[in-house]
Amino acid sequence: RNIGVSVAKGDYMWFVDSDDFIKSNCLNYLKNVAASKYDIISFYAFLFGETFSLEEYALTKYDLKNDKRFYHAANVSSLYKSDLIINNDIRYKSEIAYGEDTFFSHEIYSIAESKKSIDDILYFYRKNPESVMNSLQYLNRRVRYANSTIKVIELLNNGLKSGRFNKQSSE
Repeated sequence: RNIGVSVAKGDYMWFVDSDDFIKSNCLNYLKNVAASKYDIISFYAFLFGETFSLEEYALTKYDLKNDKRFYHAANVSSLYKSDLIINNDIRYKSEIAYGEDTFFSHEIYSIAESKKSIDDILYFYRKNPESVMNSLQYLNRRVRYANSTIKVIELLNNGLKSGRFNKQSSE
């Protein structure tokens, strides 16, 4: 993701994982919302497993239940103004194995001056039991996760103490 940030050319950035997908034609919709020059545009994401396919979605054979939705604290369900990331040198922390997106979100949301929330599902997040994050080959993942959580808390605490996360912003 940091390499993507370093080569990005557009006015906005959106982090889309390779095993997920986005709602059909949502980019035109987001382009119109972005014309209002919001720093962050957030929307719903839908959590699904291997049983839900793009074809099923296209044929509207799947009920998008509220208990499978999550919102804009996630990087995948937010569109960020590129200048906000680049000018404030916000990057994913490579020393954090898990939860690096949580810290990234806190950093960027704390400095954004304008935010827009959309009440629509635009992102479909695959929870893959075979992924690196969920694989049994990483027997020490709980330790790594705990260490990463401690690191995120330390970084957030340092950000609060330094005043980095104290900026107020509105809708």
